[in-house]
Amino acid sequence: MSRKDLDRLLLIEKIKMVEQILVIHPQLQEILDKIDYCREHAKYALESIGMLIMGEKGFGKTTIKNIYLENNPIKRTKTATVVPVLSIRIPIPATVGGLNTSLIAALSDPFPRGGTIPQRTQRVYELVDKCKVEICFFDEFQHFAERESFKLNRTVSDWTKNFMGDTGLPLILLATPKAAEILNGIENEQLGRRFPFRITLQPFGWDTEKQRENFRKFLEKVDEKLPLPMHSNLADPEMAARIHYATGGVMFEIMRLIRGAAVFALRRNLPKVDVYLLKESFNEYLATNSPKLKNPFRE
Repeated sequence: MSRKDLDRLLLIEKIKMVEQILVIHPQLQEILDKIDYCREHAKYALESIGMLIMGEKGFGKTTIKNIYLENNPIKRTKTATVVPVLSIRIPIPATVGGLNTSLIAALSDPFPRGGTIPQRTQRVYELVDKCKVEICFFDEFQHFAERESFKLNRTVSDWTKNFMGDTGLPLILLATPKAAEILNGIENEQLGRRFPFRITLQPFGWDTEKQRENFRKFLEKVDEKLPLPMHSNLADPEMAARIHYATGGVMFEIMRLIRGAAVFALRRNLPKVDVYLLKESFNEYLATNSPKLKNPFRE
């Protein structure tokens, strides 16, 4: 964006741009490609397949979902609403009724709780077909397990297996790493075999030259998306090292740190993010959760 275009934007518009920055790095692109494969495969295969994406909080599961939703938006016309990508968050506790209600609500039905469970299941199937859904995201898949024993809720499991079989839709499951246990049990073999792709997200590494290079490339792309008149040189080797130390390479922490500093720069009409703003952002947003970690942006 040119300086002239930036000058025309209101402060709140620039802050919104900062908060909505999404950057695709190599691991993320690989996952997005596999999601596309599941989606295309379902169009001609006898049985749809899905993917389990695991990661601790802040490692990028939500980013993956948001990017995919942004690239495949809902389209509304006078005669129909097309929802190519259907996304829900698994309720606690996970029940068939709760799944039905969440899916119906996500498909814009004004009465998601009406009818018996079998009737709601039928409505889900009808709406999925009517809205031309091609793939589904189930967030917080670990809620499928009983909270005490972490054993799979068989009723919900069977419903999900039938949902994939009856609709032919692939599922993308987002969950914590422990969720792999849900699909690995012998009693869950029928559901588990539908998820050949299982990926565990990791923070950005710093031990090897390749890891450092990937991290700096990511920071460079973030820098390019900041609505500031000057580059902030976030990918500078020393600056990148400080940012990695401050965040542990965790996606959510990286973006919270940089977004905080960028908003400070915008509110103060400063041309870029510098070490002083990152120092302030670290104290404001990261220090509370990491009290033993020294602020790496001090001189």
